[in-house]
Amino acid sequence: MEIYERDIAPKLGGRSVYEITERDLIRLVTAKGKVAKLRANQLAAELKVFFGWAASLRGLEVGLESDPSRPLGDLKFPETPRQRKLSLQEIEWFLKAVAEQEQDFRRGMLRWLLTAARISEVCQARRTELVDGVWTIPPDRVKNSCAHSIALGPWGRSLMANDSEWVFPAVTRGDRAHSRSGWYAARDRVLARMSEIAGWPTERFTPHDFRRTARSNTKRLKVDFETAEAMMNHLKSGMKRIYDGYELEEEKAAWFLKWEQEVAVIAERAGVARALGVPATRDADGSPDDAATFRLPQGAGLEPRINFGTPEPRAAPVLAQAAAKFVFAGGAWRPALAQSIDLSPGKPRETRDSSAVTKV
Repeated sequence: MEIYERDIAPKLGGRSVYEITERDLIRLVTAKGKVAKLRANQLAAELKVFFGWAASLRGLEVGLESDPSRPLGDLKFPETPRQRKLSLQEIEWFLKAVAEQEQDFRRGMLRWLLTAARISEVCQARRTELVDGVWTIPPDRVKNSCAHSIALGPWGRSLMANDSEWVFPAVTRGDRAHSRSGWYAARDRVLARMSEIAGWPTERFTPHDFRRTARSNTKRLKVDFETAEAMMNHLKSGMKRIYDGYELEEEKAAWFLKWEQEVAVIAERAGVARALGVPATRDADGSPDDAATFRLPQGAGLEPRINFGTPEPRAAPVLAQAAAKFVFAGGAWRPALAQSIDLSPGKPRETRDSSAVTKV
């Protein structure tokens, strides 16, 4: 549909299918190949599918006597595979730049990064596709026609929160999403801002490059090959595709959460976490979301101090699990994780060190 609206309709949309000649199609594809070789090859493929159908037994209702797209099989433009991916430093610049965009474009571009989904899958997302924190892209909007489920983390779910039918209502029109031109214009604004932040020109990127960026980080984040491929919704090959029906949903969910936490750390470091809607790790009064309360008996004769130590660095801006340590006058004792603590009067408690056992 997009190729038709962008490349075919402006040139051939007003003509009868029976009037279109081989020369018309060759001229159309050749002109496209001068500015976009990959798009020209895709255009030729779409034309061959349609006209091949219209001239076959399956297209008897159209009934073309000959297929004008046959010469397009010899018209192939050389393509250079894209290898562009964003470095972690570029992701930081991107987050700073996208924080200044209007809400729907900001949320959408963050979804490119966090979910590794294609631009069409993101910008045409509907609110009903999100169920219990899992975003399921239906087959008719997926390149390989296989539904793709993405378990979203807290940040990803908040980016999809909307009361409208469309996830991004400000950039939709009628019953379908706007053309991609608005999204690419927003990308250009972000790219220009990234260059300002960096102090030198930033290499151009496309929405699809975010898929390559996410996939390229899987090995660094210790994700196995099969899970990484499932995260991209790449189909299994060979006999695995026939006999291995395991969908790796739990493994995919763990990876998407890990990737979201990785990006959230970068947003925190860049100072734009709040602007980007990264879920806060502390309450409004500045206290941690989770707190431990210890009640000591009156008159126990103890003056304990609680030492939480230094929290270990984490891969996400979440409250670190503190290792509580009780320090008494007679020594130190660290309770086991599941061990209860009874400090009632008259109850002796052993404290251990490397040299002796004492009573408190």
